[in-house]
Amino acid sequence: MLQRLDISNFQSHRETEVIFDPRLTVLVGSSDHGKTAVLCALCWIVQNRPRGSAFIRHGAAAAEARLEADGVVIIRRKDRKVLNEYIVDGETLVALGSDVPAQVTDRLRLG
Repeated sequence: MLQRLDISNFQSHRETEVIFDPRLTVLVGSSDHGKTAVLCALCWIVQNRPRGSAFIRHGAAAAEARLEADGVVIIRRKDRKVLNEYIVDGETLVALGSDVPAQVTDRLRLG
């Protein structure tokens, strides 16, 4: 179960925290205020998409998304140059290409 998502410098989000309710979480807001970006940040962790670095907030050096789910903490980081990694419960994993590390899919039970 998703518990919390923290987003930094991802698309329109400078710093955003989403706390998921165990029953239902609804994102509400005006058009073009970042609701879809929250879902994109979640997909970035789970599916390693979008690729590239265009999603990094204008003027920022790097983007980060941190997901807590079922007691597991997964962090996804990317900068405009070299850094492209996952951190799963403190273990750093290099993200290459479009693959999602097995540690991520295993811990989130996405197999």
